[in-house]
Amino acid sequence: MDNIEDNNRIEESQKRVSFESDSYSQNSYTFSNRPKIVDYIIRYSGGLIKDEDIAVYVLYGFVIIMIIISISLSTRGNKENLQKNLTPLLIEAEQMPKNK
Repeated sequence: MDNIEDNNRIEESQKRVSFESDSYSQNSYTFSNRPKIVDYIIRYSGGLIKDEDIAVYVLYGFVIIMIIISISLSTRGNKENLQKNLTPLLIEAEQMPKNK
């Protein structure tokens, strides 16, 4: 008899419990192992870059171009400074008498 009463109570409690699944929505978050800059490149490339590998190659290319530009700018400045500093020395060396 107790089992029947317990079963009835359980059935009644199950009938009373209801979940409002329509009003509650669970946000799903996707975690990516990709760096944010790669996601940024893929998102804002206008559809040209669709793969993570291609985005990484684009980043490598950008870094190489920046290194080349900075090396060329730094050496260009050094050549101009070197030429300005050596010009008076070269003029003096030309004016010195040569011993035969």
